[in-house]
Amino acid sequence: MKSIFLIGDVGLMFVNIRTFKIDITNCTGCHICVTKCPENAILGDKLKPHVIINDKCTGCGICFEVCKFSAVIIV
Repeated sequence: MKSIFLIGDVGLMFVNIRTFKIDITNCTGCHICVTKCPENAILGDKLKPHVIINDKCTGCGICFEVCKFSAVIIV
């Protein structure tokens, strides 16, 4: 997990940002995660393993929640 320190009106806050990865051995290329990702951070053709672009991913976890094949993992 990545960590970020934020300084704002309430002082110093510690925020954990989850990082996700797609296990290509479990990914069937169903494309559900691609259609649900609000940041368009997942690439891949249908029926082929997908990949998460970490620079675009905000760590929301929608891909993790919608994956029916346990292909999205938290790293």
